[in-house]
Amino acid sequence: MGEHDGHRGRLRTRFLASDGEGVTDAELLELALFVSIPRRDVRPLAESLLRRFGSLTAIFDASAAELCEIAGVGEQSALLLGLLGSCRDMARSRGLVGTRLAGHGVRDLLLGSLRGAERDKYLAVYLDQDGTVAALRSSSVPEKPDRAALAEVIVNQARLVGSSALYLGRGLSAPGGVPDMDLSLAIGLKRDLERAGVTLRDYVVVTPTEYLPTVSRLSPNGLSFRLPDGRGPEA
Repeated sequence: MGEHDGHRGRLRTRFLASDGEGVTDAELLELALFVSIPRRDVRPLAESLLRRFGSLTAIFDASAAELCEIAGVGEQSALLLGLLGSCRDMARSRGLVGTRLAGHGVRDLLLGSLRGAERDKYLAVYLDQDGTVAALRSSSVPEKPDRAALAEVIVNQARLVGSSALYLGRGLSAPGGVPDMDLSLAIGLKRDLERAGVTLRDYVVVTPTEYLPTVSRLSPNGLSFRLPDGRGPEA
């Protein structure tokens, strides 16, 4: 048995004996990477991923392309990490499916999931016709979000889960209000989705200190809106 095999065996034994208690994020990531990289020391890779993305949550929310930018991450490892993120989302979603989340319920869900996020991410809360949760889906926010591509993903997911309405939240790691990009994105995304028969109930930006809805502040003509500080584009 080689040195790496011995380390892997000890780490597995410690994890199983303690139900994960006392195991660091880097060690948990190592355990996951053992599956896709069976014959190599993966500790340096786990540490590189955490340095790049900041947390396990951010790693699981990253796209395959972003993960593969890290030296040592191949398609199999990117697939595995993406699956872990999807499993997390599915488990959380199933725990809330059938729950009615109106008003404060949606706010509390978005705040709990997005406030203090180590890395920008989206959380979509899809609703059934009666207002109960149909599914939750999260993803990383690209550097330059493509509105058309985002709308297509949302519409396809809504059809998959049988939803016709959703709340979309974006978590920011630092305070500072709603970025200008999100102001125009909210208006355009609402229109794009409505054309496809999907209602965007609200687009919310969550920072460590603020909860900032945008769509719900649209003016009656649907072309402009103002935030509490007066910011917002005029049509």
